[in-house]
Amino acid sequence: MLVSHYYAGSTTQTQVPPLSEKAPSTDANLDANNQVSFQMLNVLLAVFGEHNMTDQVLADLPYSRAHIEEPSNFIDWNCLATIMDRSLEHFSEDEILDIAVSSFRHPLYVIYRAIGRLRFTLPQFLIYLLGPEGRATSFYPMKSETLNYDQTRGSLVFRLTLRSGLRTCKPFFKILEGQAIGIPETMGY
Repeated sequence: MLVSHYYAGSTTQTQVPPLSEKAPSTDANLDANNQVSFQMLNVLLAVFGEHNMTDQVLADLPYSRAHIEEPSNFIDWNCLATIMDRSLEHFSEDEILDIAVSSFRHPLYVIYRAIGRLRFTLPQFLIYLLGPEGRATSFYPMKSETLNYDQTRGSLVFRLTLRSGLRTCKPFFKILEGQAIGIPETMGY
């Protein structure tokens, strides 16, 4: 299966084994087109904690640490991009990718593993997470297009793009890429 992600005008494809609506914000000051959920990134916060770097990465943001660490809360995209960019001070892009590849094995994602194994085939689960109506478009200010879905060849290609006017954030797309690579293993493929 071929999984693709889009970043800053280019598409990257990754070979992996064959095979809504925005939630309401807990912060009334957030623009609905700019809000981000930490629900899908809580493993990254756990990794920051394991490396004693959470305070450095979350320093001087307009949200309390408690607010950011609550998976049901939202922050603005610029804050998430700042956190992601700061992660590059501690990890290389390849290390961020590796963290993301293994993220679905983390205990915090047990519910997603259970949903994936019980309800979906591998392509269906990837569409559920990354497709046009997928979880990623509910949690982040982005749109997703399924460019190619060929079951006979085991090919599934998405294009994920940030909403217009938002600053780019390469580590964020590395995380999505790593999770797309890691999902087949966690589903037993």
